[in-house]
Order: sequence, then structure tokens, then C-alpha cells
Amino acid sequence: MVKTRMLMTIGGVALVLGIILNVLMGRRAFMRRNASGVQEFRSYGHSVAAGCLEPLVRLFAFLCIIGGIFLLASGLMLDPPTVGP
Repeated sequence: MVKTRMLMTIGGVALVLGIILNVLMGRRAFMRRNASGVQEFRSYGHSVAAGCLEPLVRLFAFLCIIGGIFLLASGLMLDPPTVGP
């Protein structure tokens, strides 16, 4: 019982964290674009940092989403919800 609650809690947190990170990275990319659709950076260093870090954060967010779904599913399989008395 305790393990399933912990699996479900960690899975839910990982799922929400992955979704939030994915939305934030998309928002950052959207806010960098000008009217022509070209990304604008403050400096070359910001451009390189965004090119290196954002794919890693997106990969981490994807892994959090997949891991969260897996943990939620395994928590439901270990202790399926009962209906009725």
C-alpha cells in the first residue's frame, strides 16, 4: 500500500515536472522569435548556450514524462482501485 502511494506520488510529480519543463522550453523559444520567425539572441554565447542546454532539458523533460507514466501505471497495476464496498 505504501509503495504504491509512493510510486503514484513520484510518478505524478515526474509527469507534471516533465510537462512544465517542456512548456517552459517551448515558451522560451517562442519569445525569442521576431515578427519574421527568426530567433534573436543577445549574444553569441546565449545562442550557443541555448543550442546546447535546451535539447538536454527537453530530453530530461521527455524522460520525466515517460517515467511518470510508467510509475503511475505500475502503481495502478500493483494496487488497482476497488469499486464498491
